[in-house]
Amino acid sequence: MTRIGYRADIDGLRAFAVLAVVAYHAFPELVPGGFIGVDIFFVISGYLISGILYKGLREGDFAFGDFYARRVRRLFPALLVMVVMCMSYGWLVLLPGEFAQLGGHVAAGLVFAQNIVFWQQTGYFDPASSLKPLQHLWTLAVEEQFYIFLPPLLMLFWKNRWPTASVLWAVLLVSFAANLLVVGIDMNAAFFLTPFRAWEFLAGSLLAWHDFGRRDHRDFRFSGILSAVGLGLLIAATFLMRHGEPYPGWKAVMPVAGSAILIAAGPSTWINRSILSNGIAVWIGLISYPLYLFHWPVLSYVHIVEGPDPRWRVIAVALVISFALTVATYYWVERPIRRAMSPRAVHLLVAVFVLVGLAGMFAWQGLIPGRQPVGTGEIENAVNDRDVFAGYTESNPYDSPVVLYSIGAEPFHTVVLGDSNAMHYAPRFRKLVEENPDAGGVVFVTFGGAPAIPDIERSDMPQIMELVLVFERVLRDNPGIRRVVIAGLWHGYFRPGNNYKIHGFSLSVPEGRDAALGAIGRLVASLVPAKRVVVVSSIPSGEELGPKAFVERGYGGFRIAPSPVLTEAVFLRNFGEINRRIREVARDHGAEVIDPLVDLCSDGVCISANKDGPIRFDPDHLRPGFVRDNLRCLDIVAEPRAMDAR
Repeated sequence: MTRIGYRADIDGLRAFAVLAVVAYHAFPELVPGGFIGVDIFFVISGYLISGILYKGLREGDFAFGDFYARRVRRLFPALLVMVVMCMSYGWLVLLPGEFAQLGGHVAAGLVFAQNIVFWQQTGYFDPASSLKPLQHLWTLAVEEQFYIFLPPLLMLFWKNRWPTASVLWAVLLVSFAANLLVVGIDMNAAFFLTPFRAWEFLAGSLLAWHDFGRRDHRDFRFSGILSAVGLGLLIAATFLMRHGEPYPGWKAVMPVAGSAILIAAGPSTWINRSILSNGIAVWIGLISYPLYLFHWPVLSYVHIVEGPDPRWRVIAVALVISFALTVATYYWVERPIRRAMSPRAVHLLVAVFVLVGLAGMFAWQGLIPGRQPVGTGEIENAVNDRDVFAGYTESNPYDSPVVLYSIGAEPFHTVVLGDSNAMHYAPRFRKLVEENPDAGGVVFVTFGGAPAIPDIERSDMPQIMELVLVFERVLRDNPGIRRVVIAGLWHGYFRPGNNYKIHGFSLSVPEGRDAALGAIGRLVASLVPAKRVVVVSSIPSGEELGPKAFVERGYGGFRIAPSPVLTEAVFLRNFGEINRRIREVARDHGAEVIDPLVDLCSDGVCISANKDGPIRFDPDHLRPGFVRDNLRCLDIVAEPRAMDAR
């Protein structure tokens, strides 16, 4: 076997990968599948790093210390520069809680566990990924976790003369099968966690094993056709994939196979030689690592300062800044340190890495506090006041993603059904139960992002179909239930561009809207003969109402200022029609209707704050402290009524 030599076309493939990722993060509508660049990186990494391992094992000079020292020289210089800059700027523009979260992400880097942290932070109420400047480091964590386990495993195979390729194939197939199984159950786990991504690295690793058995890289027959197929698969994946659909799953085969085919075709095919080995492509490939590191934090801070829809000119400036930081870091930091022969360079990098990680941990624990202009405390309190089920008992009797929360003595008399907007009413129901014991216990059947609409579907959230099924089982197992409260942020499901469908139609088109309204009507009609049914209309929602609307951000810092005003008329103009239709359907089928606008609007203006500060913890959800003491429109649900006995 001979060592795999340098291949300019692989740097060109790196360029394709990083440009796809950058374009996707900057202009997702133009490059909807650009996230597949990560899969390309995983295949390339598996190919190149495994080649180093095979060479060391074959020649008998492999040493764990040397291997990981090379990884430190490769990864740490640019990484440390980016993290220090990111934390320094974050102290200036982030709220204290946001800065503490950033510190936690830095601290997770000490043990290369960012992917696990981000997997755990993908809950319904967590900030959008665009507001997490270090979220892109999950890929680095996956890569390093893989290379913690691969070298000792290969050494074990080699020393025991086990069939290395066969074992790697077996592990690849197990990882791929696990990915297919889990992606339909927990897409976030399949996306972030190493066991479900290992097959992508192993595809490159097996390709390296094959290449080590070849004496040279002379192209085999049809290699030119293969390279065209490989590039075609990558281009197709880049523009045909869509964010939000289950991934990796089967779809990841396209970028993984495309990358492997391009590498396998060899460096001499026309595509590999003329396109991927082009001087500009090779240069971008050489700086691809720092470019990947810098582009996301810069774009993330743009979203933090500008909001969810930054102007394209601002995005363009952000990309220029990203490239400038990339080039400066590559030539002034990364290359000089990688070329330094002294082992002290590695020791110094590790020491600085630990210090930066500890600084992140101190920030996470509040020992390095963020900036706190006057009024920041009220905003922070609102953002953190989101424990809607405090005092409730959690149970999962049906082994379902839909977990039940209950309060009060059995038998339960009331069941609340719906999405996260149904959840945020829990504090008021707790108060009503405490003040009206005769009203009976309450059980919540809720799931974030799941409307109480039978037959609803969402491609990336198969769990939502279980909401109504679990509700039906709760009714069957609790015959004492007298009241059903159905709530949700109804208008959110009928907006254009979401993934909700019914009978194959999007809820944003007339056919889907009418089918959904019909399903709600049938659900209410099926309950009314035996239960008192109450439908709660949508609350006013919008970016103007969230606690962070009180934060006036700029690239030089932030201050607390009055929030923008959302009038009741504007809210009704935008979303009043669908909410009116929901109320009509509910009443036509025998339900009562509660409209929270009674408590949430005053003098034609939607309330965003009271004497305690903002009344929401995000633009779409009321904070528990406000709901418990102020949302009196729900009180009629607990009143004794003759119809409760039906």
